[in-house]
Amino acid sequence: MRWQEYVAVERYISRIRARYAKKVNDMTGGDLKIEVLPAGPVVPAFQLLDAVSKGTLDGGHGVLVYHYGKQTALALWGSGPGYCHGRQHATGLA
Repeated sequence: MRWQEYVAVERYISRIRARYAKKVNDMTGGDLKIEVLPAGPVVPAFQLLDAVSKGTLDGGHGVLVYHYGKQTALALWGSGPGYCHGRQHATGLA
């Protein structure tokens, strides 16, 4: 599986996803392999939603509200009110 980020790999949230992918790869003995790509090698950040929909990528991490122009309902899962530090936001991922 190929997942692509919307941010550079140096970001804290990207390291969490890389750790998650390694855990999945290790637990499945390589039967399910997740490759986490940085922003840009397959599609630009704002095309992640389309790339996953078309099957170009198996997954993508981005902010859904960025795609508000394509589907206004995505604002419901976008950046909500208040402030959440990246580590708090990502707690459930790894």
